[in-house]
Amino acid sequence: MATKERLLKFPVMQHRNPDITEDEFNRHWTQKHAVVAAAWLQRNNIIGYTQYHTPLATRQLAAGFSEAIG
Repeated sequence: MATKERLLKFPVMQHRNPDITEDEFNRHWTQKHAVVAAAWLQRNNIIGYTQYHTPLATRQLAAGFSEAIG
C-alpha cells in the first residue's frame, strides 16, 4: 500500500546587505551558499530548492508598474 507524504513549502526572503553589490550578493548565493546548502538539503531529504534573484532594474520596473495601476 502506498503512503501519502505531506510536503511543506517554506519560502524565505533574503535582503542584500547594502554594503555589497548585486553581483557580489548573487555570486555568494549561487556559488557559495548553494554548495553548502546542497549537502544539508540532501541529508534532510529535501526534494527541491530554488533561488530567485530580482535585480534592481526589475524591482524598479515593478515599482513603476505598481504606481501606474494604483
